[in-house]
Amino acid sequence: MRHLWLGTTFLVAACGPGLRGTVSFEGRRAPVTTTAAGLVEASVLPASHERIGSVRAGCTLTEPFSRVEGAWLSDVDCRASRLRQSLRERAAAVGGELLVRLECRSEPRGAAHNVERRWLSCAAEVARSRRGGSRVDTPSSGAGDRWPGTASAVEAWSIRVDFTPADGIEARPARHPDSVRERAEIPPSHVRLGGIVTQCEEGCSERGGFEGLLATAARAGASDVAEVACTARGSGWVCTGSAIGHRVDPVEDPAAR
Repeated sequence: MRHLWLGTTFLVAACGPGLRGTVSFEGRRAPVTTTAAGLVEASVLPASHERIGSVRAGCTLTEPFSRVEGAWLSDVDCRASRLRQSLRERAAAVGGELLVRLECRSEPRGAAHNVERRWLSCAAEVARSRRGGSRVDTPSSGAGDRWPGTASAVEAWSIRVDFTPADGIEARPARHPDSVRERAEIPPSHVRLGGIVTQCEEGCSERGGFEGLLATAARAGASDVAEVACTARGSGWVCTGSAIGHRVDPVEDPAAR
């Protein structure tokens, strides 16, 4: 990943208002005692803990994925693992030590012109140990639930995404972001599937913008991103890159594997 200098002629495409999910907390804050990784989940509130509030997060999943302008990364990369991690980050930041009764759900939000939208949401109660009480030390969630990214999951609600599909390229099945890698250039064996821009005015990091490129490329069915460049802009970041994939998609054609 290289840094890119953008002059004053760089323009950000405007986008109209729309439904936006959030990561919210309702309750009373307390001193921070742990990180998101150290937070524990439980199905019931133990007597050694007290409830301090609740957290919830939501996003809109649109399928199939195609051209987007100014979409929130939280909607482009709308999946339960990001929602769950965002709850953990938010709960830890307000002094929580335990997530109780964490539940996620998916609800249809309508379909038109072969496009389907679903609302994904997760919610949980936040608790911490009472004064003099013992802490719960063993997380109830498995290793598969752990967030694989290095940037904060919550940053996705501050990052906008533009994706412009390349002409003449058929849509490909989405992939998991973990499977997308960075390449310096587009190799002869690959084709450009589209261009990606991630950007935020504040509340994100360079890593968050870069991981946004990977997540968007994954939705486009890309195996890699190339020609990546990121630059600081004010209090935020702008990252650009190309989503690329094999000329013959190995997912569709087993002979190409």
